[in-house]
Formats: sequence, structure tokens, C-alpha cells
Amino acid sequence: MTGSGDRPYRILHVLPDLAIGGGQTVVLEIVRNIDRTRFEPHVAVLGPANDLGRAYREAGASPVRVTDRLAPLGLAHLIRRDDIDLVHVHSDPDRKWGQLAAYLTRTPVVGHLHSLWVHLDRGAPEDSRGWRRTRHHVLGRIRDGIERATVRHYVAASDTAGEAFSQHAGAPVVTYRPGLDLTRFTGRASDATRTAARAALGVDADALVLVSVGRFVRGKGQARLLPVLAEVLSTRPDAVLVFVGDGPTRVAVAAEAERLGVAASVRFTGTRTDVPAVLGAADVFVFASESESFGIAVLEAMAMSLPVVAYRLPPLEEFVVDGESGVLVEPDAVAEFAAAALKLADDPDGARAMGRDGRVLVEHGFDATHSVVALEAIYLHALAGRTPRSS
Repeated sequence: MTGSGDRPYRILHVLPDLAIGGGQTVVLEIVRNIDRTRFEPHVAVLGPANDLGRAYREAGASPVRVTDRLAPLGLAHLIRRDDIDLVHVHSDPDRKWGQLAAYLTRTPVVGHLHSLWVHLDRGAPEDSRGWRRTRHHVLGRIRDGIERATVRHYVAASDTAGEAFSQHAGAPVVTYRPGLDLTRFTGRASDATRTAARAALGVDADALVLVSVGRFVRGKGQARLLPVLAEVLSTRPDAVLVFVGDGPTRVAVAAEAERLGVAASVRFTGTRTDVPAVLGAADVFVFASESESFGIAVLEAMAMSLPVVAYRLPPLEEFVVDGESGVLVEPDAVAEFAAAALKLADDPDGARAMGRDGRVLVEHGFDATHSVVALEAIYLHALAGRTPRSS
């Protein structure tokens, strides 16, 4: 069934790029699982269609590159050319330009709150003065006005993000919990698969393997895991910390590993499209992000039946049951973090039980084929009273 009876609603997702990251992964699962009889997904990117470009094409939504400099006009042209019915924006640059293009074409918007920062009614930088401060204030007011005129509905990656934003929003805010493709994240790896995955990483079969997944950008906290590794090595000199991902802070993290004398026990895999395979090599998943809107990398580890140790963040508390499906440690409590990882290493049965609990939680609440249904209802609410544009 379609909105008008003749074709599905066309939804345009606008993204900053297609590098592997939380928001890009969430959108990919939406594209893969949305009901194509009612919704037709389209994707526009402001930056390179790297890493995930092929996956999007295989999912049936070939990304269209829109140049940054002319982004509003390019997006407006795309909306008109493809008869887009709804624009779904996800991050700061695509939110700014996507909403302006939607304003120019009178197209409704769904705003996705992947981040905890609030940009409505934001103030000028503290160090700005005079005309610079006035310009920031004026542009901010214009942008806020466009947002209020276009956004029909917000979806928040977590209750925490939604609550932080709702007092500023001019439209309903609903938590949309992302889902995973459980045909990819299939639970605990077999012993043979685990051994092969370790060999591919250059890690001994009997080593204690800690894995962390995330882009190397400010706030993801990879450097905070290095003192933890140093503590673990004092008890388990065979321990290895495997970092999956890439980005601008990777060089600094590698330098810090050298400074702390743990570099020989660290592996950098770079960007990987086979994250489940790397997770299959792990004993424990470790996560030290300073701020998250959700923490999908943690959810992926739980889907692979891995026990998780992470620094406590409110969004993680929404789906990691401390002591059952993972261990949450107070921020920067290095000794406690290391002790939790070592305890799981010393108790394989307890670690497996924790991993099983995590897997069950994911199966019951985070299967992409089910979670996308909630988003479809939000789209229909945002599109209420609107029929698909004629082709």
C-alpha cells in the first residue's frame, strides 16, 4: 500500500559522507529493511561515498554526491528531480543544508538526533566579539527559523539524546532505537572461526584479545584504553588490544601507545567492512568513548555474544544491563576497568553467560527488520495529509 495508491513515498537521506560510522550504519540498515511497497529510499552525500558506497548500492539506494559549496542548490535540484516527499537529515552539515533545501522546495523533514549537542537556540562562541558575534547570532536565528519551519518530527538515537533536545524542539521527539542485521552479527564464533580470525590479525590463539571498534575522532576515547591495557599487561602479558577503525586521531593514539610502552601489544586494523569477523577473534569488547548518542559498536559486540566492558554513559545504560549483559565502569577508573576485563578473562563460563545475555537482549529489541517499523510510523506521521509527488 502506498500513500496515494500509485507509488511509494520517496525518502531522501542526507549524510555527510559514507565513512563507516554510527549514523551511516544506522541509515544503511534503514535502507535495507524499510517496506519498499510504502517507501522508496534515496541517499545524498556531501562528502566522499567511501567505505559504505558499495553496500548502499547493493541495498538499492545508489548514493548521489552533492558538492559542499553548492549543497543547498544541489539538494533542492535533487528533491525536485526525483520528486522527493520527505527529507531525513542526520548530522550538522547535512542538517544545515538539507533543511535549507527542504525549505526552498517546501518538503517536510525528519531530523535524526545522533548527537547529544543541541543546536537550536545555541549561543555564540565565548571568544567571539563585535561583528563576528552578531553574525553568528543572526545566522543562528535564521537557521533555527528554517528548522522550525521544515522539521515535522525528530527521532533520537537514545532517551538521553531525546531528553536533552526536547526542551528546544519545535516538533515531536521520539526515541528510535536502531537495529542490526542479525544475519551478519550471528553470535559467538566457533572455535575454528575464532582461531582463524586471530591468525589473520597476527594474534596468538591463546592470547587475551580485547577489541574496540570506532572511528578515530575526538571523543571516541581510544587513548583512554591504553592505560587500561598497561594495567592488564601486568597480569596478562599476552594481552592484545585490537583497534578497528580509522580517522584523524589514530596517529596520536599510536604515539601514546609508544609513550606508555604498550605499542607491541596494540593492533590497528584500519577501516574494516567485516567487523563481525574481527569481533569473532575477541575475548572481551572494550569501549571508552567520552560521549555517545547511542553506542552502536557496543550493540554489535553484544550481538556477537561478547561480554562488554565500557565506561559508563547514560545512553549505554539504556541497553547494557550492568553485571548481566556487560560491565559499566565509572569514567576514567582505569584500575576498575582493567580488573573487570581480567575477571572476565579468568571466568570463561561467566563471560560466555554474559555474552549470551547480551545476544538475547539484541534479538528481542534491536533486530533491524523489526525496529524499522517504528520509523515507518514516524515517516507517516510527518507525511500526514501529504500525497506522493507525481513522477
